Amino acid sequence: PARPDRPIRLLNPPEEIRVLYAIPEGPPAQFIWRRQTLRVARHAGPERIAPEWWRDRPGTRLRDYFRIEDDSGLRLWIYREGLVHDGRGGVPRWFLHGIFA
Repeated sequence: PARPDRPIRLLNPPEEIRVLYAIPEGPPAQFIWRRQTLRVARHAGPERIAPEWWRDRPGTRLRDYFRIEDDSGLRLWIYREGLVHDGRGGVPRWFLHGIFA
């Protein structure tokens, strides 16, 4: 059964987005995806998705997922891979992983 908090369409692989402004531990205020600048109007999250402790490998970065809606009503599922100063890599990277109906 479909879950309302998960998108109907997943991008495989997730597409990297360029964040123009973000609160350090929160969602971006706007980002660029496929050459379009999208402004975040509403968001929910973060929801942290991490591997089970027994499968965690050195260098694995956490993912914080956000359900966002832009000012035109487009609803997307994005995530930040890694945290600032997590000791597991460089700066966090952002990806678009899914599109809601």
